[in-house]
Amino acid sequence: MFVLASFNPAAGQLVTVDGSHLMKYCGALDVRKQVEDRANKSGYCLGYLRAIANMQKVACIGPSADMDQIAAVFIRYMRNYPERWHLPAHSLAEEAFAQAYSCQPRQH
Repeated sequence: MFVLASFNPAAGQLVTVDGSHLMKYCGALDVRKQVEDRANKSGYCLGYLRAIANMQKVACIGPSADMDQIAAVFIRYMRNYPERWHLPAHSLAEEAFAQAYSCQPRQH
């Protein structure tokens, strides 16, 4: 298991990123905001989700999935489960990816 965290220089400590924190940044992808605000926040979100997507082992994200799609999967999952936002963001992202990109073949 791994934990992605961010450093809070003011407090001099690592802070675990939870779902609420990450959604503040990922929301910039979904809502049209001022350009610089959107760029800063969406970059943080996409970088975080890219790291999770690259390191996780519970989902089979295909090469055709781009970062906009991967972020949309995470945002949809978070909107469907707001009661889970207090949990670590990396766990929530893994759950979202596992749900959307199952490694099991789909039965028709």
